[in-house]
Amino acid sequence: MLCLQVFQGLLRAHRNEHDTKLAMTRLWLHECFRVFSDRLVDSKDQEAFINIVSEKLGSIFDQTFHNICPSKQSPVFGDYMSADLVSITTQYQLHLLEM
Repeated sequence: MLCLQVFQGLLRAHRNEHDTKLAMTRLWLHECFRVFSDRLVDSKDQEAFINIVSEKLGSIFDQTFHNICPSKQSPVFGDYMSADLVSITTQYQLHLLEM
């Protein structure tokens, strides 16, 4: 069932933003960390997970974990700003400039 969550995350991606092999690989890695790694509480299990992911990155995607994540942290994806917030923020900033 958890594998399904990884694929659901991949299928929700916007085609225009994830249009390269590297972008999709980073998204796959992010989804794997989100679904599986977040449930691991033991550092030994987390290391084993990273080893499994590293092996799959090499055998399937021809990438390395270090190449995709030089800081050894999983990639983070999110939509933190909506167009409405940008508009409100801009109006607020203009109001402050007029004062």
